Amino acid sequence: MPNRTQDARSSLPWNEDLPSERMAGAEFVLPWLIDRFSGMLAILHGRFTPAEAWLIVEMHEHVTPGNPLRDDVFTASRVRSAIEHSKCADADGTDPDGFLAKLSAFDEQQLALLRIWASAYWEQAAPEGTGIARYIAY
Repeated sequence: MPNRTQDARSSLPWNEDLPSERMAGAEFVLPWLIDRFSGMLAILHGRFTPAEAWLIVEMHEHVTPGNPLRDDVFTASRVRSAIEHSKCADADGTDPDGFLAKLSAFDEQQLALLRIWASAYWEQAAPEGTGIARYIAY
């Protein structure tokens, strides 16, 4: 995965306008976040089936971004309930224990980015006809 830190740092117009002590290190945050987010999406592609990615998005429908990182969204009971009530036809064959094992392999940063990605579907003003299937196709 390419490191865009150098390119992004030189192209941030606001970087020179703010006092350096107040924004110390800020030029590294956005490129780092983009790299981490891209990496998390690559892991999502390789680790989860489309039905599992659909479940992750569905499970975040009523989760607000201000909740703690591990606020029991991915407990065994909630995963089983999400599988039972999913609108995704393929979710029926999802193994709850396998799904939870895949999620547990994420570190705190990856999990936070995954939750941001899943919650963003519900927060964005999606064009008419844009469903979860298209969103998870990334």
